[in-house]
Amino acid sequence: MDAYNFDPSLIDVDIDLLTTPADKIKALGPTIQEICNICGVAGVSIGVVQRGSVIYSESFGFRDVENRIKGNADTVYYLGSLTKGFTAEAIGILVEEGKLEWTTPVTNVVPEFFPKDLTIHNQASMVDLLSHRTGLERADALWAQSNNNILLNREQGLRTINQLRAVTPFRGEYRYNNWGYEIAGRVIENLTGGSYSDFLNNKIFKPLGMSRTFNNDSECHGADNVAKGYMTYDDGTPCPVPRPYMAEGTLMNPAGGIQSSVNDLLKYYATLAKSWNDQQTTGMTNTPGSPLKQLVPLLSGNIRTVPSLREQSYAMGWARAQLPGRLCDTSRNQPLMPQMPVIGQGLVLYHHGMLVGFTSAVYIFPESLTVVLLLSNSVAINDGPDWIGHLIIQTLCNDPFRHDYVALARRTLSPGLSAYDRIEGEFKAELQNKIPTAQKPLTSYEGDFYNETRTFFIHIWIKNCNELWMNFQGNQMENYRLKHHNGDEFSWHMTWNEQVKRGRNPVTYMEYWKIKFTKFFQYGAENNRKAKVLSWALEKDLPGEGVQFARRKMGKGFDSLTN
Repeated sequence: MDAYNFDPSLIDVDIDLLTTPADKIKALGPTIQEICNICGVAGVSIGVVQRGSVIYSESFGFRDVENRIKGNADTVYYLGSLTKGFTAEAIGILVEEGKLEWTTPVTNVVPEFFPKDLTIHNQASMVDLLSHRTGLERADALWAQSNNNILLNREQGLRTINQLRAVTPFRGEYRYNNWGYEIAGRVIENLTGGSYSDFLNNKIFKPLGMSRTFNNDSECHGADNVAKGYMTYDDGTPCPVPRPYMAEGTLMNPAGGIQSSVNDLLKYYATLAKSWNDQQTTGMTNTPGSPLKQLVPLLSGNIRTVPSLREQSYAMGWARAQLPGRLCDTSRNQPLMPQMPVIGQGLVLYHHGMLVGFTSAVYIFPESLTVVLLLSNSVAINDGPDWIGHLIIQTLCNDPFRHDYVALARRTLSPGLSAYDRIEGEFKAELQNKIPTAQKPLTSYEGDFYNETRTFFIHIWIKNCNELWMNFQGNQMENYRLKHHNGDEFSWHMTWNEQVKRGRNPVTYMEYWKIKFTKFFQYGAENNRKAKVLSWALEKDLPGEGVQFARRKMGKGFDSLTN
C-alpha cells in the first residue's frame, strides 16, 4: 500500500456520507486507535473546537497504564513547549501595560544577560528571543539528561546562556532555542516583582477559569486525574518514566513547565483565536472581555523557517504556515520523513511540545475559529499525536487528496528504531578513512572537565581496572561507559531500548555520541600524560569539534582552553 494513499477499510463508515465535522471526526476513532497502537502511544486526549463550541472530545489508551485508568478531557498532562505560547502572551500583556516594548533591548530589563556576542548583547529584543532568531547554539544537553534530570539551577543557567556561541547570523536564520524563554521568564519576574507562575495565574489562568492548569508545583497541588509519563520500547510497549520536575523556580520552566488539560486549554486557544480575529479587524491591541493582548504582533511571522512558496515562519511562541502546506517546524516526525505531507487550507498557527514522558500538539485556524488539540503521556517511537492531528485536519478541511496516516505511522517507525545500527555503521565507516590508532593508558583521560563558565562538568574515571566511564554533574543517574573508538576518541551510544530505560530523549546523530580528548601534557612520570581538553558535539552543525571542556588542574584552577 502506498504510504500516501488513504485506506478507507480502517473506517467503519463512509466519511463522505457524513454531514457534520463532529460526525466525521468521531468516525475516525478506529483509525486513531490504530495509529496509537502502531506508534506505541500510551494515552492521548483530544479536543476540537469550531467557532467557540467543542465538537469533539475523546481519549484513547490510558493515563495510568499499570492500573488501566483511562484519561479524559480533565486529565492533566505536561505541555512541554506549548508553554512557550503562554510565555510569549505574558510578555504581550506586559507590552500592553507599557512596561516594555517589543523592541526593548533585553539587557535593559535583565542586565545579567550578557552573551559573548556583542551584537546579540546590544541589540537582542524580546522578539528575537521569542522567535528563535538570536543564532545562539541550543546546548540542551547541558541541562536536560536522563529521567527528566535538570542538571543546572537557574543561576548556573544564566551563566551558561552568557557563554553560548552564536553559530548562525543574528536575525538571519531560524534556530530553535529554549534559552530565550528562560530569559523571558526573568523579564516577567523583573518587571512585575513577582513570580512567573503568579503572573500567569493572575493574568491568564484565573480570568479564563483554567482551574486544572498548573505551573508552580510539579505534583499539581495533589490534584487527581494526573497522567503518568511513559516512553515506548521498540516493540511498542510502554516504559514508565519519572514525571518531569520543571516547576516554578527550576531552569527552563518558562520554556516547557506548564501542565494542563484538554478542557482548560480549549478555553485558552478558543479565546486566542477569537481575540486575534477581533484585534486583526479593529486594529486594536486588546479585546473587550479577553485577557489576551497584543495578538497581532505576537502571532505575526518574524523569521522564515524553511524554504517554501507559501508562508512557513515562526512568530513568538508559535509556528505559522499557509496551507496547503507542510507542518514541520516543531514536529518530531519531520526528521523521520523526506518531506512531511501537504495538507489543509488557510492560515494555521501550531506548535508541538515534548518532555520525556509527554508529547503535545495544537493547531489553530484563526480565520475559521478552529482548534485541534492533542495531549499525550508518552514519547513514542515517532510522533503519533502529530499524525492524529494531521488526520483530523485533513478531515476538517475536506482535503481532496487524503494521506494514509496509518501507513505513515508505520513508515516512520524504522528511522528512529534503526538509528543505533546507523550510528554504529557510521562509526565503522569513519574508521575506514583513518589509520587505526591505539588509545593511551586510561589514566591519561581521568579527571574533571568543565565548560567555560564552570557550570557543567564531566567526570572521567576508571572502573574495574579496564573500563573508562563518564559522569555528568556528579549525578548518580548520569554514569555512562565509554567505548574506545580510535586514538583518543570514545563513543557512548545506546540502543533505542537502552535510551528508553534511562528515560532519555533519543538522539539520532553520531557526533553527539563521541567524546574526544586532546592537548595532552606531561604529568609526573615520563610516560604519564594527561588530557587537558575534552570535546563533545552537543548538537548538529556546531563549529569545530563542539563544546570544549577544560581539565581542572591537579592543584588549583583550570587549564586554559587556548594554551
